Amino acid sequence: MLRLFVTVLLVSAAVATDFTKCDSGTPPKALAVSGCAKQPCDFKPGARLDVNVTFGVDHKVTKLTPDVKALVLGITTDYPLPQKDGCRALVGASCPLEDGESVTYSLQMNIPPIQIKSDVKLTFTIADDSSKIVTCFKLTGQVA
Repeated sequence: MLRLFVTVLLVSAAVATDFTKCDSGTPPKALAVSGCAKQPCDFKPGARLDVNVTFGVDHKVTKLTPDVKALVLGITTDYPLPQKDGCRALVGASCPLEDGESVTYSLQMNIPPIQIKSDVKLTFTIADDSSKIVTCFKLTGQVA
């Protein structure tokens, strides 16, 4: 019961963020990115970004692997994540996940302290144990 309360509290306390759907994968049911209600987001160099993604699964999932790609100045790069095991970053839930289950994944990432003002396009994916994309979304923003 406490886990459910914490999940509801986190999701309701965060401001919903609009996002762009990916070409593949199911979009999240809800997304909250700290300091960003609509795109383009303003990313402050050196700041911490809190991301909460609520999504559902349509099959049993035993493993979740998050991935973030950043497109900056025409170069796409993998963004290093502090937690490679997505199951450990679930709020009030744990793997395995059952068909039809909805969960919230929580990510904290730091914006690099770059001094160049630039546009950025982020693609967030969470894949299952067979590398099938469970959920995916895109954000645009500006580091300034």
